[in-house]
Order: sequence, then C-alpha cells, then structure tokens
Amino acid sequence: MAYTVRDLAPIAVMLVVATIIVSIGANVLQEIKEQQEGSDRGTSVSNESMTFSVNNTYYSTAYMPVKTVASIANDSHIIASANYTWDDQLGVKVYGGTGAPLVPGTYNVTYVYLVSLNVTESGLESVEELGEWLPTIALIVAAVIVIGTIVVYFGTGKN
Repeated sequence: MAYTVRDLAPIAVMLVVATIIVSIGANVLQEIKEQQEGSDRGTSVSNESMTFSVNNTYYSTAYMPVKTVASIANDSHIIASANYTWDDQLGVKVYGGTGAPLVPGTYNVTYVYLVSLNVTESGLESVEELGEWLPTIALIVAAVIVIGTIVVYFGTGKN
C-alpha cells in the first residue's frame, strides 16, 4: 500500500492529539508538584548517620528533597536549630554559632523528605523530554510520506 499526501491529515491529527495529551499531562503533574510542596505530607527518616567535617557546607542526605530537619545530635553534642539549615535540593548545612562552634564528627540527623515529590519531578522531566521530540517525530513522518509519494510517482513508469 502506497501512502499519499492525503494520508498526512490523519497523522497530523494524531500528532496534534498527542501534543495536547502531553501538554495536559505536564500541567497536571505541575499542579500535583505545587500541591505536594505546600503540603504537610512527607516521610520521616530517624537518626541517619552523617559526618560533618567542614563548617558552613551542605551535606547531602540519603533522601531528597528535604522538607524539614527535626534534630542533629550525637552522644556528646546537640546542634541547636539556630546553627543548621537545609535546602530541599542541596541537603543539610551545619554551622557553628557564636559560642557554639561546630564539633566535627558523626551525627544522627532526623528529617522529613517528600518521596512523592521526587516521583512527580521525574514524571515532569519525562513529559518535557517527550514534548521536545514531538516536532522531530512530526517532521520525520511528514518527510517519509512525501519521499514515499515521490518515489512511488517516479517509480510507476508507463511502458
């Protein structure tokens, strides 16, 4: 069966529908992500062992993104909440305050992370990647049909 230029219309409609589905999917995932970032949901990790050796440096936790940090302590030191901070993508940063310098060592860190946010962000990245390929796929399909039509037209010689 030879393709003709008329066959482009249904293929174009399918590509438009696919583009709409990808766009709507991306919007839904973005809304879910925004709701998760503002929610109180999360998974708690208790007493993850982390070694802090340098003052005022971010250390990655085993699970990201970090939503909150509840405590940082070991057998001999408790780090006051005023002397640490966290970034949802970078991890935990400990710094010694006035009169409370950082004592390097291994500490137990208790924190909450958003596992569902990781899944949503992965979904968003996948949908964006697919969306970037849609114009290329459309161009290839159109080129195949046009080239096929030309080959069929010139290949049917009349003897």
